Amino acid sequence: MARSRKETTISIRKLIIFHHSSGKEVRNVSKLVNLYHSTEQYVIKRFKEENRIENKYVSAELPDPIADPTLFQIITRCMIHGPSGTLNSNLPCMREVYFHKKEYVLKNELVIANSLRKQFEPNNNPIPTVSEKVKEAVENFFNTPHINNPSPVTASVVIDFIKTLKPNKSSGLDQISNRMLKNLPLKFILYLTFLMNVLMQNCYFPNCWKTAVVLPIPKPNYDLSLPQNYRPISLLSCLSQVFESVLLKRLNQFLDDNNIIISEQFGFRENLSTNHQFVRATELIHDGFEKSKTTGELFLDVAKTFDKIWYDGLFLKLIRLCVSAQLIKIFLSHLTSRNFQVRVNHIISSPHPILGGCGEGSLISPTLFDIYVNDIPNTYSCHLAIFADDTVILTQHKNPYTVIKHLQHYVSQLQLWLVDWKIKVNPNINVRASCLPGNIHS
Repeated sequence: MARSRKETTISIRKLIIFHHSSGKEVRNVSKLVNLYHSTEQYVIKRFKEENRIENKYVSAELPDPIADPTLFQIITRCMIHGPSGTLNSNLPCMREVYFHKKEYVLKNELVIANSLRKQFEPNNNPIPTVSEKVKEAVENFFNTPHINNPSPVTASVVIDFIKTLKPNKSSGLDQISNRMLKNLPLKFILYLTFLMNVLMQNCYFPNCWKTAVVLPIPKPNYDLSLPQNYRPISLLSCLSQVFESVLLKRLNQFLDDNNIIISEQFGFRENLSTNHQFVRATELIHDGFEKSKTTGELFLDVAKTFDKIWYDGLFLKLIRLCVSAQLIKIFLSHLTSRNFQVRVNHIISSPHPILGGCGEGSLISPTLFDIYVNDIPNTYSCHLAIFADDTVILTQHKNPYTVIKHLQHYVSQLQLWLVDWKIKVNPNINVRASCLPGNIHS
């Protein structure tokens, strides 16, 4: 039997403020917040039982924040701060740590966590004066007051992004899934939009969205007893992805309007792929054959692409590009005080800090990486073909010794740039020269 809007609203409110395990209604707000995580699991369970959920539970509107502000304050407080600033042990993955702990699994989880902790740190700069100057410039910027007048986030932007979410994607620690977001009523979307605007105005990224659950995936044909032979896959909060989509759209708009990203970079850019870069490099080599030129190629691969980005260096580059001070301050809040927890066989580790890198799985990370390497040296004698962290330096000349000279000159400039910005390349560098005299068709 269908319920009225008032009855449905009351049922949803009771669903939130009713402690399902004790069967007692909680009227004290502080107690309600403490029971947030356990109640959250009940709500998730109800959402997953789609075959038994009536449409009125999914499409019903939440109470108006003006008419009933208490519930709205509780929801937003839990979304931003969490119930007590720390995760509750009622989460399924954490319960298994306490009740189904296995010594050998826990050991593997700790070993992998300690290995990743070292991985999520910036490389050392052998020239400390450079780091000090960069840090001083960044601190001066953040200590300078800026006018913050952002354009408001609209509900249509939030709705359009939620429509693109994959419903079966795994959720983060908060257990709020994409499927839940896609089934939210319009009134709650408006609440979420309001929350995004508050975060934009205060240049703040919630701490509860900064914890990543890392799943170590073993690399095929490697010794699995070594922690470095696992590929970390990060699971982030689905709500944080919504806010990141708003930030990414504004950042990309600025980059496109000012034509900032160099044309040689094809990674993480719309309508560009590895195939386009491959065709471009192939045509350049083919053109050299046609003109009886020797083509020299230097292949580089940046080690630990997203995990080693130096934060102060990134902020300085954003400042030099005249990116909005509001966006830079949000990125500061987004990148600092991040941590991760490793989950192995349903056992989750304690939090470990992330001191460097943009974070695998984050929507903003690829674009921030493009900005970080955007000022790579570019000389008239060499051509660059870049896709994310993979770089090919090509040079052509009729004299093979001149080709070698050009490559050596470029490597000297590149080495200085790599040291200044704490970037390391994999030691296995491939250098190849190709030569075909005369016309290729002759």
